[in-house]
Amino acid sequence: MYGVSLILAPLLLAISSFFWIGGGYGVIAGTILILSMVFWMPTLITDALLNGPLSVLGLGVISIRGI
Repeated sequence: MYGVSLILAPLLLAISSFFWIGGGYGVIAGTILILSMVFWMPTLITDALLNGPLSVLGLGVISIRGI
């Protein structure tokens, strides 16, 4: 699901921009946008679980193998 979500989430987000009505999201664009958010959730959660919060800062996981 992670790989599929990485493709579908931004794709649906881009597709929703083609359905704007009067400079804003209409019903169809809003529905597609919400559907894209459903696919963003597993992507972001999986990324947070795999890489950890310190990877955002570039610190990564601290290794104690040398001790």
